Amino acid sequence: MTKTNISLSKKNFIIDGFQKMNLSMLEVTLDDDKTYQNESKIDFLKKIEKAFDKFKQNGNTELKAHKFVCEVSYEFSTTFQGYSFVGNNSKKTLILIFEETETNVENIYDCNGMEISDLLSTIYQTADCSITNAEKINEISAIDYLVLSQKCMAAVTEIQHFENKIINKTIYLSWLDKYHVLNKSLQNTTFDCGGFRRFTSLYENLNHFRKILEENINAKNAIEEYEKILPDDENKLLKWLVANEEMYNKCYSMYYLDDDFTNCFDEDIDEDIDEDLEFYRLYDSKIKIDLIDFKFVLQFLEYFEFPHQEYLAKYTTFTIEQQNEYHNDSSHPLWDAVYSLKYHLQQRGLL
Repeated sequence: MTKTNISLSKKNFIIDGFQKMNLSMLEVTLDDDKTYQNESKIDFLKKIEKAFDKFKQNGNTELKAHKFVCEVSYEFSTTFQGYSFVGNNSKKTLILIFEETETNVENIYDCNGMEISDLLSTIYQTADCSITNAEKINEISAIDYLVLSQKCMAAVTEIQHFENKIINKTIYLSWLDKYHVLNKSLQNTTFDCGGFRRFTSLYENLNHFRKILEENINAKNAIEEYEKILPDDENKLLKWLVANEEMYNKCYSMYYLDDDFTNCFDEDIDEDIDEDLEFYRLYDSKIKIDLIDFKFVLQFLEYFEFPHQEYLAKYTTFTIEQQNEYHNDSSHPLWDAVYSLKYHLQQRGLL
């Protein structure tokens, strides 16, 4: 037998060891000098042993290996391949990524705790998947898992076609409607790897823009009311501010979906945001959202912000120390009250 045939047989023995849940076979065939899931062979096998024990407790006598290939496309493209080991009784599955050469297995790790290489850290800009315990058995079938994964990748790839282009609401509202069911199907799952996380993050951020779009008519009405208020009519202006405070809080959050706005805080840049921007660069992406669709919302925010800050400073019932204390503790019962003009006017008996 040639050396190549021996190596090929070794790789087959490793796969067979998983299928038979034979820890002794894996102990012999896995290389002592390699790490698996960023751990020593001994520690890795301890976790695999726990996984096998769970399978056996559920009445499984063997695992069926299903090979898969998962392509990821974001700023770079890469491919993962591995095996879904499905219990012959419970149909639960252990999904493992295999780094294979033609003749050997170089690394094995749990798909749900995917190791993030330098390349992947770039692909998934916010992905910080930690190595999870390999004994975790997924509650869905391997086939369902892979189908969902491929759907998420397809959805992300579709919207990425518009990177570095300014897109209007027609495009992203259509995308949100198209993948509404997919997003809903992930609500009660614990998938936290790059592909799933990337899709859910994009969906959540774009959906937030949709919710703000729904305020456009209310914002237009508020603008018309504001323009009828005389400059020295403080009573009417206060009532207008209080009536629209909730809408302001909702619409203001759109600033945090702009990557450039967020980076100003991250990098301590003391510069004003350009009020003549044509687009927002969607947070953590290269997708540009056309601001023409938010004409009334943005105009409302401009009308609202200065007088609200001015009268909040005038009528606040908190000391500077109290404001800082409540603001820095989101669990404090008065956290919301710090910036609520309505609260302070009520405290003063002016409402």
